[in-house]
Amino acid sequence: METIDVTESNDPHVVSPAEGSELLRGAPWSRLVIVGDSVAQGVSEPRRGYRSEPWSSLVIAALRTVRPELEYLNLGVRDLVTSQVRETQLQPALDFEPDLVIALCGGNDGLRKVFDPDAAENELEALFTPCARRAAPW
Repeated sequence: METIDVTESNDPHVVSPAEGSELLRGAPWSRLVIVGDSVAQGVSEPRRGYRSEPWSSLVIAALRTVRPELEYLNLGVRDLVTSQVRETQLQPALDFEPDLVIALCGGNDGLRKVFDPDAAENELEALFTPCARRAAPW
């Protein structure tokens, strides 16, 4: 059986820049904030055939093809659990007055010796609810 190396250029789950621009045409967002842990921060291991830049820079570049004036703030910090993300990043995120929020956290909660899914869900809700209230309707 033939093995095919999947790279960014032949990965069927990666859209081209032109496809991304088309999908984002008319996007209303002009202020993006990213909150979370190491995934939000952009910490990752390089993969052969894929760009070495963090995922967030790809998202920002894609959004800027349709909204060149896009401002963004990435508050992601490695090794945080959801309660720490909420405690340290929620207010700075709200102060930025975003109309688009990307929140990536919760993985570190699940890696703890004792995982309380109800507590994690409550923390996620406490993080997402104020962000959703602040987001501009579209």
